[in-house]
Amino acid sequence: MRTFKCIVLMLLMASYSVSAQVSVGWDASCDYDLIADANGLQQAIDDGAIEIRLSNQNSHQTSIEITANTTLKGGYDGCAAANADNQTNVNSIIDATGENQPAVKMLYISNAQITLDSLTIQNGSGFEDGSASNRAGGLSIDQVTGAVNLNRINLRNNSGIMGGGLGVFSYFGSGALLVTANNLAIQDNTASQGGGGMHCYTGSDFDIQIDLASASTIRNNHSDDHGGGLYAQNCHIKFNAGESSFVNSNIDKEIFSNSSNLSGAGIFAVSGAVLDLTGSSSASFDVNFNETNLNINSDGAGGGVFASSQGTVVNFTNTIVSSDTTGRYGGGLFASDGGVINMSRAVSGCHYSAFCSQLINNSNTGLFPGGGGAMATRYAGQLNVKNNT
Repeated sequence: MRTFKCIVLMLLMASYSVSAQVSVGWDASCDYDLIADANGLQQAIDDGAIEIRLSNQNSHQTSIEITANTTLKGGYDGCAAANADNQTNVNSIIDATGENQPAVKMLYISNAQITLDSLTIQNGSGFEDGSASNRAGGLSIDQVTGAVNLNRINLRNNSGIMGGGLGVFSYFGSGALLVTANNLAIQDNTASQGGGGMHCYTGSDFDIQIDLASASTIRNNHSDDHGGGLYAQNCHIKFNAGESSFVNSNIDKEIFSNSSNLSGAGIFAVSGAVLDLTGSSSASFDVNFNETNLNINSDGAGGGVFASSQGTVVNFTNTIVSSDTTGRYGGGLFASDGGVINMSRAVSGCHYSAFCSQLINNSNTGLFPGGGGAMATRYAGQLNVKNNT
């Protein structure tokens, strides 16, 4: 009987230690003191802590890999505040300078329940070694099923192969992943092969849905290839209008000032991608000042949006597509090869303008413009634009 009681006690202690909240920082009250062990953050993850709270006293100079369920929360002035769960509005920073790795990787997790909260993720570097998990620069999510929640996340100054800021991938197998985000900023990132801000790819048997619920922005990103802001291949993305608190601006801009050498500076959607981009009654969804075809010798198209191939649909409701430029076809919108773009106002209208849906001031500026300053379609693409100015 005594032996049985000891075993039960040991199991209870093990269960408690795995499920405990832990703090990571630079003082004696931290469960993982980075002064004593610079690898403390990764060690906390490897030890299986369910909730990890990060001090924002300094930048966490590291790259990390997540392979199991966890909650990673920043925004604490020190470990005493973290232990008491007293968050501030100042993010903790994960800075991968010198690591030559994606700053944060999630890979091969089934039935995930993962949350990232109040973090700035910066200076990650993606590279090509045949593994999708290494292609994104800032946050890479590869072969994960279940749910990943992003709250108050700033992905900035990262560089990657596919997805400078954020990469979500599934190249094999079946399953489903839901990524939800509130107050997400993807800004000042670059990619060499598509998706300067975000790159999403999934095969036919894997369902990836990304829900940018509100208060998010994709801005000032660049792709040497297609999709300066957003590259979507067979993914389903919902994006609602709202202003991110990371951007010091009085005007909300969802897809703003992105660029690409080839097509789709703002959005590049192909191979069955479905995008629902929605403004509210009080705020428009904005696709503004995106510039494609920086390589003037290319046949680039779609300064604001490029949609191509059967099954690809981009739905705009209460949207302003303005001041986007291309060098060839469709300054604002371009659809080809069966791709469809629908643009209209909501049935209930809006309160921010007499014209709730607007396609204005877009242009062709290249040496060899093909046509359609506002919009263009080729090879059985479809543009359905109604109740629009």
